[in-house]
Amino acid sequence: MLVEEDLEENLHWPQHLFMIQMFYKVVMALMEYFHSFYLMENYNVLGLEL
Repeated sequence: MLVEEDLEENLHWPQHLFMIQMFYKVVMALMEYFHSFYLMENYNVLGLEL
């Protein structure tokens, strides 16, 4: 009984780990995108000021 429960948890765990990994990748990609966009905006403002 206990072994079966452990096996079930072990089968479900990688899926959660995969989902967390995908979520992390998406968040990092969005952060990178907005960061580069933010830097471009700042450069444009600096260019206009100069």
